[in-house]
Amino acid sequence: MTEARDHQPARLLEQAAERPRDRYTRAVIRSAFRVNHNDHPLSEVPEHARKGFWSMTVVLFGFTFFTSTLWAGGSLGMAFSFGELMLAIALGNLLLGTYAAMLAYIGCKSGLHTVLMGRFCFGEWGSKLSDVILAFTQIGWYAWGTATVAIILVETTALPDAMKVGLMVLFGFAF
Repeated sequence: MTEARDHQPARLLEQAAERPRDRYTRAVIRSAFRVNHNDHPLSEVPEHARKGFWSMTVVLFGFTFFTSTLWAGGSLGMAFSFGELMLAIALGNLLLGTYAAMLAYIGCKSGLHTVLMGRFCFGEWGSKLSDVILAFTQIGWYAWGTATVAIILVETTALPDAMKVGLMVLFGFAF
């Protein structure tokens, strides 16, 4: 039953690709399905489809080297003495590392991704709360990045300050 549900979106998209359209549109739709037509949204990820250590490491480094993380680190660096800063960094990394390691271990052993682990732990309705919180953090993460790029562009190119908001909106929709 789960297997049938996993392939349903792919079948619908394949049917959409066959509808009369120009050749370019059909080719784009078909290529989207060849890349990854089943990312296992409602089932555990099988062994052959799981990502390796290095590919996941690169993704996690991307979270680390994001502008909001660097900004927060700079703000902490200015607010504390060197010893206090090292203690705060060590404690924060210990807490976050422990949490992430436990999630990674459970995910590795069970094959479940974050959404399914949330459903298993909190139930169908309880997991929706964590999904909403995660969605808002992603919106904030994206908004921060877009705003940072717009501000840096205005500051480094000596554009008028009035362009900041317009560029934020433009980058928000363009990227």
